[in-house]
Amino acid sequence: MKSFTIKDLFKIIPFEVDERNELLAEYDSYSDALKFEMQRICWSAYRELVDQQTELKYQKLMMEVESGTRPLVADLMDEARLEVQQDMEDVVSGKREEVQQMEDIRTKLQQLIQESKKVVK
Repeated sequence: MKSFTIKDLFKIIPFEVDERNELLAEYDSYSDALKFEMQRICWSAYRELVDQQTELKYQKLMMEVESGTRPLVADLMDEARLEVQQDMEDVVSGKREEVQQMEDIRTKLQQLIQESKKVVK
């Protein structure tokens, strides 16, 4: 499990893009008192985000159990928490952006294929 820095938290917490870029660029120039307060707030927001995402992931896993596509195991909540942690690591590494970009391209290609089929008929 990766340990995150404050700058990693800026990437994980859902800030507006301009705000995130400003925080990443300017953080090192802030006073120690401001850095401390920002760290306190960001870690609190991160924990809340992880808790919310873990609960959502757990509910999704439970739906899979109910539908019979996943076996019920005792550590399902731990599994959900690990998946959320991996998601957060993917955000920090930029992997999630790459995956999203590939999915966007795939969707556009599928739309083009569907449109070309309509034109041919």
